[in-house]
Amino acid sequence: MNILRQPRNLENKEFHPVQVRPLSLEEKAGIFEGFVGLAYPKKEFGETYQAMFPNFCIDGRRAGPIIPGLTDDELRKAYAKEVFLQTPGGSYTAVVLRWLLTNGGQTDFSDSARDTFRLMNEGGMKIGTHTGQHKKEGKTSDCGFMDNLKKIIRTMIGRNAEIFSMLSQADSSLREKEVLWNQLFYSLDKVKLGTIPNGNILSKIAKKAGGDTQELEGEHAEIAAVINKVPWTTYNPTYAGLKAFNLDVWHVADQAKKLDLYVELAKLLSMGLFVATEMVLVEDKGKSRLPILINDPEDQGLIWPD
Repeated sequence: MNILRQPRNLENKEFHPVQVRPLSLEEKAGIFEGFVGLAYPKKEFGETYQAMFPNFCIDGRRAGPIIPGLTDDELRKAYAKEVFLQTPGGSYTAVVLRWLLTNGGQTDFSDSARDTFRLMNEGGMKIGTHTGQHKKEGKTSDCGFMDNLKKIIRTMIGRNAEIFSMLSQADSSLREKEVLWNQLFYSLDKVKLGTIPNGNILSKIAKKAGGDTQELEGEHAEIAAVINKVPWTTYNPTYAGLKAFNLDVWHVADQAKKLDLYVELAKLLSMGLFVATEMVLVEDKGKSRLPILINDPEDQGLIWPD
């Protein structure tokens, strides 16, 4: 990637104070109740889980029907249990990562989305997005990530230092990745945000590629943002005592390998997108910042802020 001029905020370590929603130990426990193992054992299916479980959004709302209906009885049971992988915008996280990491976002986004979905189909990765009761025909999809994608990417780039500070406070192991993070954002100053269409069109592109569409029900009630590092687990909103946004970052790494992306950069960028999504969908609407939880196989249940 070409090294271009430095994005704003890269070296500015002083940030405006932001009110963070407090989280009790009871609330934290209620969120972690929602983490479940995938229905199929890894030793039996290996990476083919990506062909069996769709990749839907980080949304904590209750899942309604999957469109179109499935023909495989076992998959139908998995959907009924709401077991699916979670990344911002579902499969659009993979699209954004590949768009930004392969050429700095300097090509047409829609073309890149179609090409990424082609590669995902060829690689046996299920494609998934969602809609909901608030969609506006022809304009929005009711997926906050797809409907606000331009603003989310702009926020991530413009506030990248603040985002890295938040992430590294939540997970101290990320501090050693700061040089890599800075190198990444040095390369993202000429992203062609104007080529990103509205959420309705993005939804249609995914459907045309054979993607499943999840219909979400109800209103948002998320009280935290969880980064899930535990392989072969995901978050099930139905089982959780309380709702949260969830990023299955371990799954991002698996997808990055299949798409021939630099895995560590893909993981960092997915976390940047995740936090920027919270900023746009929560903080920009006048609500308190959500605390970040880390579901870690070595030290489960880290929390920031204390």
